[in-house]
Amino acid sequence: MSELQEKLRDELKRLASLPQNAVCVDCGCPGPTWASVTVGGFMCINCSGIHRSLGVHISKVKSIQLDNWTQEEVDKMKDQGNDKVNLVWESHVPPWVIRPDGDKSHKYMRDYFIKNKYQYGKYR
Repeated sequence: MSELQEKLRDELKRLASLPQNAVCVDCGCPGPTWASVTVGGFMCINCSGIHRSLGVHISKVKSIQLDNWTQEEVDKMKDQGNDKVNLVWESHVPPWVIRPDGDKSHKYMRDYFIKNKYQYGKYR
């Protein structure tokens, strides 16, 4: 691994450990190890799989530990973060919507919530 990639991964790990990013942007699972470059949020491995299914035009997902990152991508993650992402994408979640709850949530519930949130923009 190049010195630059090591530096970028260290920065991503630091960003993911900040209080506003320390849980998955979608389900609240602690210790996210994945991120969406297009969305700007950190997420767990379960939610990352659903993000991948949305297509890169909606959510380009990368591992913060395994994938190579550019400086521009890391800068976007620094500028965004889970709190800012959810201010936009969850600004109008109806009270009857059941949000995914970490590893306790069934895949169907997680899939439903994430697709409505990003693909259809229902909670904006």
